[in-house]
Amino acid sequence: MFPKLRKVILTSGEIIDVSDGVTAIVGPNNAGKSLLLSELQRWITMSPGQQPAPPMLVLGNIEAEVPTVEDFNAWLTKTCLHRGPGFYLPSGQIPYPHFVLPNNNLILDNQVPQLVNSSGRLSILGNAFTFYAGAGGTRDMANGTGTVNMQELPQNPLQHLYLSRELENEISSLVKRAFNVPLVVNRYGGSQINVHLGSVSAPETPPPGTKEYLAEITALPQVQTQGDGVKAFIGMLLAIRTADYKILLIDEPETFLHPPQAYLLGQILAEQHDRNTQVVVATHSSDIIQGLTSARASVGAVSIVRLTRKDNVNHVAQLSMHEMRGLYGDPLIKYYSILDGLFSHGAVVCESDSDCTYYRAVLDSIGTLEDGTPASSISLHFTHCSGKARLPKAIRALRAAKVPVACVVDIDILQNENEFKDLIASCGDAPENYMPLRKIVASAVSSRDERLERAKVKAELNQLLDSKRSSDLSTNELSRLTAALKPKNGWRQFKLAGYRLLSGEARISFDKLVTALRQLGIFMVDVGELERFHPEVSADNKAEWLRTVLEQKLYEKSIESKKFVTAIASSILQRQ
Repeated sequence: MFPKLRKVILTSGEIIDVSDGVTAIVGPNNAGKSLLLSELQRWITMSPGQQPAPPMLVLGNIEAEVPTVEDFNAWLTKTCLHRGPGFYLPSGQIPYPHFVLPNNNLILDNQVPQLVNSSGRLSILGNAFTFYAGAGGTRDMANGTGTVNMQELPQNPLQHLYLSRELENEISSLVKRAFNVPLVVNRYGGSQINVHLGSVSAPETPPPGTKEYLAEITALPQVQTQGDGVKAFIGMLLAIRTADYKILLIDEPETFLHPPQAYLLGQILAEQHDRNTQVVVATHSSDIIQGLTSARASVGAVSIVRLTRKDNVNHVAQLSMHEMRGLYGDPLIKYYSILDGLFSHGAVVCESDSDCTYYRAVLDSIGTLEDGTPASSISLHFTHCSGKARLPKAIRALRAAKVPVACVVDIDILQNENEFKDLIASCGDAPENYMPLRKIVASAVSSRDERLERAKVKAELNQLLDSKRSSDLSTNELSRLTAALKPKNGWRQFKLAGYRLLSGEARISFDKLVTALRQLGIFMVDVGELERFHPEVSADNKAEWLRTVLEQKLYEKSIESKKFVTAIASSILQRQ
């Protein structure tokens, strides 16, 4: 039996259930993810009864399964060097039997019973079981090291590789998957062990090795001379594969990695479950999460924990691997990057990419929200799914992932009854609660439809055709002719005029509906549609409209759009 984390209890009182496999902690910046990992490491390596200094800010307590003293001794004997009394450099004279831990700390045999306790505080014994890696902290793992003392156990990853061809082959195959080049250990460097990228064609012989072999291996590039991405990935492999740690605490393993390597590392971390190892990882990478939950990863338990903070109080929402795998298995959710909202305070789902771009720009131009919160401190993920019909699917996915979500829709969402109902239902409410108000508004808008009168259209066409003597129609004349042949449509007028088109009972019902929908997280563009925030710019081409608005920074001057986006951000912040 090995030490197992079971529950992490936050200072807020909320609880994280720790998986036997991987517990991935996600959430917006400054939510306490990295701090939680470092405090877990501090807790495990503290002595029983010791008061933490400085005080813990996120971690309140843990529940753990701790083996018996006999199990501890058996594991230490198997994995650590055990020595009798004697003189040992650099420690000097040690009068008692003792173990040498992986970090070269010493623990006396008679100390073990004192350190085994149910609190999970194992003092220096915790270093034998736990590996902690801060962001980017594994880059130097592959740097050259001194050769191993064959009378002692290996003390670092390269010494493990030096002694184990099987381990070298395992690491090499993973490196080849990541970078399409194998890894090889140089066992002929005298007092130094180095690892290289590439392969050697000359046969390897017992030391000192042939000139051909030595020439080939020394010509290969050393890992320690490579870029940060290569060093970080290989360093992480060495850290988690070469030692028999039972708890891995890893902060932002995606640091320096490209998406394919981050995805592969996620799969490798999930596979640690096969080694009876618990992994707690904090990440901002959707590639890591997709790797963890991919079908190729281990079938072992993976849990996703979304950690947020509001008013210095942390909150937890936890999902299983099967829930996340089901979400990422949907192409709409995966390829539109909708679940990147996991790493923000919330997500804003729009009808199109142009909408996302505009509202993101508006948010950047806002100083503070109504409650004084700086807008720059709020992380919102703006995403879209190409039209109204897919919005409910995106909203359901984000709600399933415990991400606060708002959706932005043009005012004509009220036109299609089925789409409106589906949107309401996806936000968790009963559509019938909103139908009376919608019916009043829809009736008022539809009443503005007009039929074309034959005589009136004929007169207008004749006037246009007879106004000039040229044989060809100009573009402007074609547009006017087309407009004359189109009946006036109430819903089109509604999109152009927005709430200003309504009066009396219809206006009152509309205002009530806007307020009620915002409580659900549905924000109708009450001016009609996006382009009506800047009616002075031609909306014939939406791409050109957006380019003009952005280049001239017109969004910075729009009071209506700022008020609208402020309401969206405030709504999401309130639901942390």
